[in-house]
Formats: sequence, structure tokens, C-alpha cells
Amino acid sequence: MRIKFFLSFIFIFPAISYSQQYHQYPEQFRNFIFKSPTHKHAKSHYDKIKVIDLRKDSIRMGTGQFGLLNKRLTITPNPCLSDQLSRIIMESIDSTSTSGQMILCLRKLILAERTAAYTEEGFCSFTATLYSKLDSNYYFLQSIDTLIRIQELDVTKRMIFLGDSIVTNFLARNLLNKGKINEPLTLSEIIFADSIAKQKLNLYRNTKFANGLYYTYKSFSNQIPDRECVLNKKNDKINWVKITDSKGELQKIQPKSVYAVVSDGIPYIATEFGFYELKRMKGELTFLGKMYAPSLVGSIPGMYMFGFVGGAISSGFTSSSYFRCIVNYKNGEFVKLKEVPFGEEEFDESMDAI
Repeated sequence: MRIKFFLSFIFIFPAISYSQQYHQYPEQFRNFIFKSPTHKHAKSHYDKIKVIDLRKDSIRMGTGQFGLLNKRLTITPNPCLSDQLSRIIMESIDSTSTSGQMILCLRKLILAERTAAYTEEGFCSFTATLYSKLDSNYYFLQSIDTLIRIQELDVTKRMIFLGDSIVTNFLARNLLNKGKINEPLTLSEIIFADSIAKQKLNLYRNTKFANGLYYTYKSFSNQIPDRECVLNKKNDKINWVKITDSKGELQKIQPKSVYAVVSDGIPYIATEFGFYELKRMKGELTFLGKMYAPSLVGSIPGMYMFGFVGGAISSGFTSSSYFRCIVNYKNGEFVKLKEVPFGEEEFDESMDAI
């Protein structure tokens, strides 16, 4: 019953909010409509699709600049995403297809762009998992987690094209995929897949952190230190970290050469600029630290709210700023949630961005 209520909230609440905003301020929105496929697939195992939308913002897909004046508008699917993808499935199959249902568990679908003096930079990010459904069981088909970056004089059209094709191609690739039929899953295992995966990692499962120096996320996630170290702290902040070299002498290490360090059970994440305390909040590992910031003129509206991976968009960044980040449990990359004014050291305990 609780799961059914949760799913009802996911599907119904965004639809109500979207309708209110769209009809009240239609001039601020740009409809995103998936183009009809040009090829039909024979002997598809599926003729239906259901979308489980787990995005933090299930209304907006992002923003783009449109028209001669480059007016920035919110991109949103209209008709709704579920109806459009149902149409895409029906237009992708022929009469030889059998009856079956796909389940798309959507975690991220974002379009964003920013402008420099002579160029524009666009991003398309898509994270989702496909399942097949048989009776009350679900079977894994395929996952995708990708971020595409483009740089052109006018990226809006290209960005929208990528947003369209990356989703429709993902669905098309799995029309003939029956899935792992020997590994049935429940609905709760699908919805809470991230939480279940985290509990398989010592980093998230253990209640205490192991003291020591960690060179990689792999060793940090396993909670097996690469070596011992000594460090100096002042006001709970790390001034320096040293290791013993081959001559038995203490040698200072640069933060950018390691991933993390744990002292007295307190973990610190390393960036190019120093070590920053890591905290647990709402099932995430989060920190406030100094990192490289965009050097292009104008930032991407809502970029950090959507949670872009810092490393994936850092090329060309020359200035620095403080960001509230979370650790991507899959690969250890730092996901920037929000830029924080210089000197603001306190965490927002509500962590609304998460």
C-alpha cells in the first residue's frame, strides 16, 4: 500500500503542478515533442511502456535559448512524457510484434546550455533503466547513464535533437531484448535500486570510517586505506597531510594526488584546493569544498540544481568557487549541487537540493 501511494504521488503530483504552471505562464515554456521514428522493428516483445519518473524535478527537462532574441525558455514535454513514449513504442513496431510491457525507470533527463562570446555549449544528460514486466515481476533489460557535451555557434537545435534521439534509440535497442528472465525483481527493488546498491558498499554500510590515506575511490568505497599518514589540523580543518617516503622522512602530499583521508574517524574529501569534511545526509555523502567553476560567460541556469558531474564539464574552467557536492556512489565523481557564496561554511541541514 505504501509503495502504491508513493507511485501515485510520483505520477499525479507533477502532472497537477505542470498543468498549473504551464497554463498560468505559457510564454515561459517550450514544448518538447519526440519525433516519430523512421524505422519499424519486426517481432518486438513489447507494445506498451510505463514510465516510473524518479527525477527530483519531473516537470522541467531544462532550459534553452529560442528565437532571434535568444529568449531563455523552460523545456518541458507536452503531451506528457508517458503519453509521448507510448506513441513512440507503437510507431516503432509492426504487426509481427507480441504483447508485452516495458518499464522505464527514469532518474535524469536534462537539457542545458550556456553562452560565451563566440560560441555556445550544450549538455544532454540521461540516466535510466529499462525493465520488462511479466505478471508481478520485473526483469532487467538495460541501463544508461550518459552526459553528452556539444559546442557550436547555435547548440539549441542540436541539444534537442540529442535529447530526442538518445531516449528513442535506447528504447528501440531493447525492443527485442527479453531481459534477465532468471533474475526477477520486485517493484520496490526497482524504485530503491540506488539505496540497495549503496548498502553493498562498505563506505555506505559501515557506521565508522577507517583511518588512513586513500588514493582512489575504489579503496575508499571498500574502506581499505592505501597507507598510513600523519596530518595537522587547526579548527577542525586540515592544514597538511604527510606520508613517510622510502628514506623514512615525512613528505607533504598534494591534495590533488589523493582521493580522501580519514583522521579520528572523520573523512575528508580531497580536491585540487584542499581537504573538506565529508558528511552523511539523506543517504548521500556530501561536502562543501572549493572546486573549479565555469569560465564561460554566464552559467547554466539550474545546472547545479540538476546535479551535473563536475569532472564532465570542467574543461576550460579557470576560476574557482565553493560548491555543495555529493559523491556519485557508482564512480566516486563529485556532483555539484549548488554554488555557495565565499565564506559560507555551514551546511543547509534540510539539503533541499538532494
